[in-house]
Amino acid sequence: MESDLVKITNLKNIENWGIWKFQMRVMLTSHEAFDVVNGTLSKPTPPDDDASQAVKTKNNTDLKEFTKKDGIAQKYIVTTMERQPMTHILSCETAKAMWDKLFAIYENKTDISVHVLQQKWFSSKKV
Repeated sequence: MESDLVKITNLKNIENWGIWKFQMRVMLTSHEAFDVVNGTLSKPTPPDDDASQAVKTKNNTDLKEFTKKDGIAQKYIVTTMERQPMTHILSCETAKAMWDKLFAIYENKTDISVHVLQQKWFSSKKV
């Protein structure tokens, strides 16, 4: 697992976001942790006090699975980025929160970024 980290390009800024995102998706999927990042697997809520022992045991097992996968995902995310992008996720407590924050910052799908890209396109000159 440690040698996998060496193969991932560190996230520096928006310039290498696409490559980093792709590498992270592949790496986290191979370690069965991408389901935490994309929200398919979320932290289980504690059962009611009057829940059966079977329900409490199942919840405990689910919590352990989530915690393990979340830890793996957080480790990959944090150890494959430069200092500047890391400042954006310092307050995040889960891998999903980290991923969502980075996605919101670097993904070019907002109305504003589309407008900026359109302006660049129409103002570009043929070389």
